[in-house]
Order: sequence, then C-alpha cells, then structure tokens
Amino acid sequence: QSLFAKLKRLSGNTKDVLNFQTLLTDDLREKVLKMRMLPLSTTLDTFPRLVRDIAAACNKSINFVVEGGDTELDKKIIEKIGVPLLHMIRNSLDHGIETPDIRQKAGKPATGTIKLAASYEGGHVLIILSDDGGGIPLRKIKEKALRQKLFDEETLNRMPDQEIINLIFRAGFSTSAAITDISGRGVGMDVVKENIVMQLKGSVQIETAEGKGSSFLIRLPLTLAVMRIL
Repeated sequence: QSLFAKLKRLSGNTKDVLNFQTLLTDDLREKVLKMRMLPLSTTLDTFPRLVRDIAAACNKSINFVVEGGDTELDKKIIEKIGVPLLHMIRNSLDHGIETPDIRQKAGKPATGTIKLAASYEGGHVLIILSDDGGGIPLRKIKEKALRQKLFDEETLNRMPDQEIINLIFRAGFSTSAAITDISGRGVGMDVVKENIVMQLKGSVQIETAEGKGSSFLIRLPLTLAVMRIL
C-alpha cells in the first residue's frame, strides 16, 4: 500500500510537470508567432503612389481606398502577398475600370473606385479587392473557352456561372488578344491563384456583375504552419 501511494504521488507529480511544460510550450509558441506578425500596411503603403502612376498612364481617374491596413499577418505571408495583390489591382485599374467618358455614359461617376479592405474572419484574414468597373462578361469568357476548345457549347451552357468565371484561373486561358474580351482578368491570374492557394494555403473567390464591377475575396491563414518542436 505504501508503494502504491508513492507511485500515485509520482504519477500526479509527473502530470503536473507535463501540464506545466505544456503551458510553457504554448506560451513560447504564442510569443514566437506574435514576433512574426506584421500589419498588412507594411506592404500596402507603397500602393497609393503606384495606383496613381498606373492611372495616369491609362488616362483614368481613380479613387483608391484602403481599409484594415492594421490587420496583422505572418511576416512570410506579408512578403508574398504584395505581388499578387498589386497584379490584381493593376488589372482592375487597367482593364476593369472604364475610361471617364464611358463611365459617364453609363451613368457612373467619372472617377472609378478600387477598394482593398482587410479584416479578421475566424482564424483567417479576409482581403476583399473590389472595383466599380465593367465586371467580367460571362459571354466573352464562354467565347474564349470555345475558341480554345476547352469545352463544347452544350457543356458551357450547363456550367454554373461561378464555374465559368473560374476559367480565368486556368493557365494560358487568356492571351494578349483576349485582353479586351474579358477585361484582362485572366492575364496572369493562374499565377496569382497559385501564389495564394498553393504557397500561402489560402483561397480566392470571385463575385462579379457585368457593368457594375467585381470583387475578389482572398482568405489567408493568420500564420503559416509552425512545427511544435518542444
């Protein structure tokens, strides 16, 4: 009985040590992760000037809005997300936003708006890049898919709109000859998706309305996977 009591006490002490070690490990991991976090503004601060330069080159008037720049992400994600975001903004500005005269004829303000908003969503960060441009015309995407013989007409007619829109992510779907066909959205979008989905373990979703604009919803993990060493 005395030996049993000693073993029971030893077992209890071992559990206490393990619990304490777990607390220390979790605390260390949390501090390491916190040290890796940076605000999204770290990569966005240069965007307004770049947008102004591109807008001037395109003879367009643009109101570029950034919200949630203080949203924090893993340093590695911050370093990698800048290029895909800038490419998407360039496409929105160059091909999504119409020229002032076309916008006025359509009853829109002469100045177009591109908005980049970031916020927390559960264990992820949601980045929404939206514009009030011409949207992505489904008809033009179908025509392009038919010319490239990706699908026959009957199959395309049965496909949901979202699946048709997602064709712009196919490698080589868009060529220079197709820039005006699908508002340039497909140019390099396969690379954008690869960077966000494959490298950053995120996702990209598109919402669009022809003549009204488009939104790209990007969901990213707060941090890349960190192995529990201890």
